[in-house]
Amino acid sequence: MILTTLAATLLLSQQATAAAKPADSPTLAYTGVLALDINGDSGKLSFTAKRTVTKTNGESAISFKLEESKLEMGGNEQTLPDLDAYVLKTKADGTVSSLSGGIPELPAGSFLMLMHYVGTKEPLAVDGKASVKVAKTDDAPAFNVSVKRLADDKVDGDTLQVFEQSVKSDGDDSLDSVGKFWAKADGTVVKISQEIKSIVVGGGGGSAKGTLTLNLKK
Repeated sequence: MILTTLAATLLLSQQATAAAKPADSPTLAYTGVLALDINGDSGKLSFTAKRTVTKTNGESAISFKLEESKLEMGGNEQTLPDLDAYVLKTKADGTVSSLSGGIPELPAGSFLMLMHYVGTKEPLAVDGKASVKVAKTDDAPAFNVSVKRLADDKVDGDTLQVFEQSVKSDGDDSLDSVGKFWAKADGTVVKISQEIKSIVVGGGGGSAKGTLTLNLKK
């Protein structure tokens, strides 16, 4: 399901910023809406994303799951099964020890790059930039991921770090997406706004564009 895969790709590549310094609460929940126009047909995918942290012997395992997913397309409504997205394990210092998951299209390199630059001992400074090239695999095209930290912003009285992210890929399946996300000082992402400029699906699947928004449940 390209919609679910895309939602997880955009969501998790940015929420991984929280993994280096897991929040005190082991579980965070986000509400999300992915609105798409596919070959001229409009639709949307709404879902709840849950991030759970478990700690064992100084290591943290961060798992993500998409729940309560509902797809509305062409006047029809479809409930999708829950999706176990991936598990990311880190050492006490934030170093990534392993990454595994059931979605082969996830650009793992973007998670690792964001983990390194956001919410770690040496966070990305304002106006600082970072980028990574994710090599092509049998299951996914090559990805170019970049992130830039913008000036801090005040939201509901809280000072939040603001980041601009770009994900571009090429090949039979391609994605061009830009957006922003807002995070607390401990790395917890509280809001995501992403514009999907284009998705081109190989094998005659056509093309799509749309937006993705997520908000931390309070």
